[in-house]
Amino acid sequence: MRSPPKVQVVKGRPVPSLPVELLDQIFSLCSPKTLKQLNLASKRFLDISQPLLFANVVVMCGWQFKDLDNLTQHSERLAGLVRSLEIGFPTES
Repeated sequence: MRSPPKVQVVKGRPVPSLPVELLDQIFSLCSPKTLKQLNLASKRFLDISQPLLFANVVVMCGWQFKDLDNLTQHSERLAGLVRSLEIGFPTES
C-alpha cells in the first residue's frame, strides 16, 4: 500500500508541490532581484533559481569581475552555471 504524498504546510494551509519544470518556467520570467529573493526562500527554490541567476553574467567594473572570480574559484558548481559572460565598460556622458 502506498503512503499518501507529503504535503508542505505553511501557516496551517497545505501548499501544493508544483513540478520543477513548471517552477522553472515561472522563475525564468522573474527579474534578477526576484531570483535573488527566491534563492533565499528554500532549498528547492535555490536549486531552480540559481542556474537562471548565473546563466548570463554581466560585469561592468573591475570589482565586480574580482568578486565573480573569487566566487567561481570557490565554487565549481557556480562556475559551471555561467553560460555567457558580458564585460561592459562604463561610457562617459
